[in-house]
Amino acid sequence: MSLALALPPAPDGLESPRALARVRTTAWVETNLYCPQCGRHRLRPTPAGTPFRDFVCTGCQEPFELKASKDPHRTRVAGGSLRQYREAIERGAAPNLLLLTYDPGESRVRDLVAINRSLISPLAVIGRPAPLARTSRTPYYLCDLDLSGVPPSAQVPYLRAAHERPKRFVLDSWNRFRFLRDAPPADEPDWIRDLLALIARIPSREFTLDDLYEHTEELAQWHPHNHHIPAKIRQKLQVLVRRKILRRAAPGVFEPIY
Repeated sequence: MSLALALPPAPDGLESPRALARVRTTAWVETNLYCPQCGRHRLRPTPAGTPFRDFVCTGCQEPFELKASKDPHRTRVAGGSLRQYREAIERGAAPNLLLLTYDPGESRVRDLVAINRSLISPLAVIGRPAPLARTSRTPYYLCDLDLSGVPPSAQVPYLRAAHERPKRFVLDSWNRFRFLRDAPPADEPDWIRDLLALIARIPSREFTLDDLYEHTEELAQWHPHNHHIPAKIRQKLQVLVRRKILRRAAPGVFEPIY
């Protein structure tokens, strides 16, 4: 598939640069992009105002939310309502993300990275410190997605510096974690998701069991019915090694396989 990088002309009557960019980048995704999960063309826009969903795959029905910016996406991405986003993650209803960077001067797309929703953990959702000023008595907090808590292998690039990655690379990279989407609840895919979020935050490539044990209390908050957190950590690390997501570098020492 050939990705045309030139952004299409915007409709007449739009004056805001942000609105112009939104129309153009949305049209570009609709015209050019294939689904990273099933490879079908195309992603269909959802009706205006649909929460957390800008596109749906016409084949497998996977949802996507577009985050477009003229500046590189670095550490955080706006997530919207803190409560609603966390609830969507827990229900399995959160969207995959499309992080698109464009050059407004040249009207060209520079970078596009898709983030697999199966690996977006509530541990990576950071609430903003102050609520929005609203007339409602209930405080309304916004949130950001901390990209340092999203495993690098969950961030699949379509484009880097305007250079397209092969379609087979995109599909293979994305479907490496298909077992999480297809896993029954009894297999606890949410545990693997949360462990990978913690591993992504460890600054060194190699990590130890003790590095993860330090987060026992944090994991207990999200898994309150489990009273054997260290044993569960060890069990899920074995799954990740078996799935060739991690490898044992030494006894009690692990590293990701990118």
